[in-house]
Order: sequence, then structure tokens, then C-alpha cells
Amino acid sequence: MKKRLLACLMSVSMVVTLMYGSAVAAEGGGQEKIEEAQEKQDDVIHQAKHYILKHIQENIYVEEIADEVHLNAQYLMRLFRKETGFSILEYITEERIKLAKELLIQTDYPINRVADNVGYGNYSYFTKIFKKNVGQAPAAFRSERKNNIEEYK
Repeated sequence: MKKRLLACLMSVSMVVTLMYGSAVAAEGGGQEKIEEAQEKQDDVIHQAKHYILKHIQENIYVEEIADEVHLNAQYLMRLFRKETGFSILEYITEERIKLAKELLIQTDYPINRVADNVGYGNYSYFTKIFKKNVGQAPAAFRSERKNNIEEYK
């Protein structure tokens, strides 16, 4: 019974694929239209990433990003995950952590200032997120990196 159902589903899938492919071919330039749509999606994702990086120090809301790229917020979230493999929140967090690591290594800013500079107004929350993503607290991360640099001098 399962084999029959699977075979039936596969047949339906092939028919839909053939029908869709025929419809695209009938329109003419099907491959070009597909490539054009992919370029538009890539451009939207690039614009969204640019907006995120430009506003990394602020509270960032998906609705604001969606307005910037002229898309519905729900659609943008699906498209972003499809194209990047990350949710928008995961991407924002990853970029904030990258910037925080750079600031911890390259500056002597107090950790609360680093937190502010990467968009976390709450020191405790920043420490929690940093530790979750990096595996150690910001102070320990800084201390370890600074010690490693001094050993090579």
C-alpha cells in the first residue's frame, strides 16, 4: 500500500513538473525569467543584509527591513532563510557577535560599551547571548585573546 501511494505521489509530482515546465517553455524565455527572478531575490537579500549592517547598533525589526525592501515581512523571512540558510534573527545575532569579538580584541572599551555598540542595551543579555554563541563570556574571550597576542610579542 505504501509503495502504491509513493508511486502515485511520484507520478503526480512528475506530471506537475512537466506541466509547469511546458507552461514556462510556452511563454518563451523560461530560463531567462527564472534567472531574472533569482537575481531579484539575491538583490532583495543583499539589500536586507545591508540594512541590517547599517543599523546593527539599533533595535532592528523585521517589519522595518521588509519596508526597506518592499516586501511582506512573512515573505521576507521565508525568502531570507531559503537563500541564506539562516533566519533574520540568527543573521543579526551572528553579525553582532562578529562585531563584538572585533571590538573586544581591538579596543579597551568596557564590555557594557561593546554591548551598546553592537545593539545590546542590556549588558546581562549581551553576556548571555555572547556566551551561548562563542562558548565563553566576553571578559574571558578578551582576556584569552589579549594573552595570546602578548605571548607572540
